[in-house]
Amino acid sequence: LCVVMVILMTIVGGLTRLTGSGLSITEWQVISGILPPLSQESWYEMFDKYRLTPEFININYNMKLEEFKSIFMVEYIHRILGRLTGLILALPFFYFSLKKYFSKTQFFQLLFILLLVGLQGFIGWYMVKSGLVSRTSVSPYRLALHLSMAVIIYGLLLWKALNHNSYNQKQTVNKSIYNHMLLGLVVIFIQIISGAFVAGNDAGLVYNSFPMMDGELIPEGLWSINPWYLNIFENITMVQFNHRLIALIILVILSSLYFRTINQFNIGLTKTSMKIMLLMLFLQGSLGIITLLYQVPIIVASLHQLGALLLFGSMLNILYSCKKDK
Repeated sequence: LCVVMVILMTIVGGLTRLTGSGLSITEWQVISGILPPLSQESWYEMFDKYRLTPEFININYNMKLEEFKSIFMVEYIHRILGRLTGLILALPFFYFSLKKYFSKTQFFQLLFILLLVGLQGFIGWYMVKSGLVSRTSVSPYRLALHLSMAVIIYGLLLWKALNHNSYNQKQTVNKSIYNHMLLGLVVIFIQIISGAFVAGNDAGLVYNSFPMMDGELIPEGLWSINPWYLNIFENITMVQFNHRLIALIILVILSSLYFRTINQFNIGLTKTSMKIMLLMLFLQGSLGIITLLYQVPIIVASLHQLGALLLFGSMLNILYSCKKDK
């Protein structure tokens, strides 16, 4: 359930970005923020606070109260899901801890995950704050930090879930294949973070063609910002180019992994997991191309984000189902 909640949280978090809702709530009130505005006066009070933000002043200056309510509710749902996720993890943890259900190792593992969930709430507010002072959007760096923490929490929870629903028999693989799998997982994680920089810089709204970028495989302007290293994170041409390049690298790594291992594996469940991973790979690539060609339609972009989590999860599942040959 916690794994599902983290996935849902991440998708709704993406929706707040896609719908321009993320800066609609300008305060972080852990307790009093549980309830939305319940009167017209309360709504106007919240709206007045939003009207002081750079986003409203520079972009949404014609927004009316009813429009504000719609973006407010998206961000509100995201924050409520965050609180629910914390409770769904915390309440059973404390209950079973008091009952001494966990081993010492399990206790500290779950406590660590719970602390990360709490930290994620602070990171989320830290991200929102970056768009309330001078920027009209949140910092891409803080967005990437927020998303990377979500993926780490998702991965840890999924690993624990797999541990409780453990495979009766693990596929034995040599060190080279195991490292190949590990490389695939790491590069998928890097690509997810790259996607955060694409979203944070609105880099999906340019070069809306594939496979070429403005008629070129390697476009001009990749190194237009000084110092040079900022291009990787802030130059929309470089940010999108990197996202395409890493996608190609993932295609090579995971496809070669599949064809390298599929006939060697003798455990049906692991072979099925490999087939699901390959299917997710091509589905995710297709969603990415459609998202680009149609200039980031909300539904397709959300499915693309979901696909990234499922591809990461499928690779983690494969890694868990195997063990290195000694």
